[in-house]
Amino acid sequence: MQNPVVVRLLGVRSRFRSLVSCLFIPPILPLFRVIRIGSYSKIVDRPKAFYITERLDKHLDHAVRYFQEKHGIKKVDRSTIVNALLDNAANWTEEALDVVLDKVISQLTSRLTHR
Repeated sequence: MQNPVVVRLLGVRSRFRSLVSCLFIPPILPLFRVIRIGSYSKIVDRPKAFYITERLDKHLDHAVRYFQEKHGIKKVDRSTIVNALLDNAANWTEEALDVVLDKVISQLTSRLTHR
């Protein structure tokens, strides 16, 4: 994973992009502790950050623009898209996790050898 990008899940606005390719997104709902999604799932009460690749960063930007421009959903943000893609029980079975095992190992190896 070259040039990782830091993303906070409860944010949509970027204040700056540093030369080391880190994207810091502040929370946009500072007054709310929990947001309901559907009838059973809640957003965590504080932002979680994680590293993503530059390619995934571009895909998320493209997805946001796509939903805004093609479908007129102006309030869509990166965290909504990440939640929609990842919040699927089928993604979290042991079989599904075994499918991505090689990618996980590859990314860990890349982090160790490119830093």
